[in-house]
Formats: sequence, structure tokens, C-alpha cells
Amino acid sequence: LFPIYSVGIVVFEIFGILFPSISSLLQGLYTAFELLYFTFFLTMVIENTRVKTLLWILDVLIIAFQFYHGIIKRDKIPANNLAVVVECIILVIGCMTYFVELLSKPKSGDITKLPSFWMVTGILFYFFILFPSYWIAEYYRLKKMLDISDNFLSLNNYAEIISYILYIKAMTCSNREP
Repeated sequence: LFPIYSVGIVVFEIFGILFPSISSLLQGLYTAFELLYFTFFLTMVIENTRVKTLLWILDVLIIAFQFYHGIIKRDKIPANNLAVVVECIILVIGCMTYFVELLSKPKSGDITKLPSFWMVTGILFYFFILFPSYWIAEYYRLKKMLDISDNFLSLNNYAEIISYILYIKAMTCSNREP
């Protein structure tokens, strides 16, 4: 599944370069893509059906919110800012559920050989870092301190790199899950 995510990132980046005038629309679409992709993955590795259902319901609600505010109302303040924060919360809930289930099993074995362990660790790390950095960056953006805001947003780049390393680790695991 990781190659699908990688292709999605590249496509959005290319469109962003070719069509800078629609960058806020592309950001909203990318957030929706990323949320749906990671929710799909998490629902494959989580056993709790209530949490799976909750994740999908929250996905639909936040994407509907994005669509309404970004496309229909065309708000001047991008709806994507709130959507990213809610995306972080949704995916952290999914990741924490996975870890609780994994570590509650009587015999987990060597979890470092499970691809899902590394994927979920990467997702959790990225969104756990993104959540506060996005809030702080938004705070400084509203105070018109754009350099400081941009610096906090750049933390996202480092978290993304570490997450990609964890995703690659998942793809190289010798133990495949059933």
C-alpha cells in the first residue's frame, strides 16, 4: 500500500508546481487523500469494529466540512487548517488503538518484525509531531509572525522524513503478517 501513498504525494506535488493558483484546493485534497489512505490502512490492522466505524465516520465528517467550507463557501481562512488538526486526532486515535490491541495480546512475539508495527509507528510519529507544530504555527501566523510560523511548519518536514524511514522499514520486514 505504501507505493500508492508515494504516488499520491508525487501527483499532488506536481500539480502544486504546475498550478500554484489552486494550491489551497490541492492542500485540501491532499489532506483528504492522506486521511482516507491512513484510515484505510489502520482499519486493516485494527480489530475493534467500533473504532474502525468511528474512524470512518470522523473521516466523512471532516471531509464534508472541508468540502463545504473550501468549495461551497470558499472561506478566506482555509478549512484545511482545522482539517489537518482533526486529521491528527483521528489518526492518533487509530494508532493508539492498534498499539493497545497489539500490546494486550498474550504473546505478541517480536513486534519489530511486523510491518504494521513500523507503519503505525511512522503514522503516529508524524501526526503526533504535526499536531502541536501546526497549532503553534497557526498561532504565529495569526500574530503576523510569518517567519516563526514557517519555522514551526518546517518541523513537519523532519517528522515526515523520519516517518518515511519507518515506512521503508515496514516494507523490508522479514516477517509478513497473515
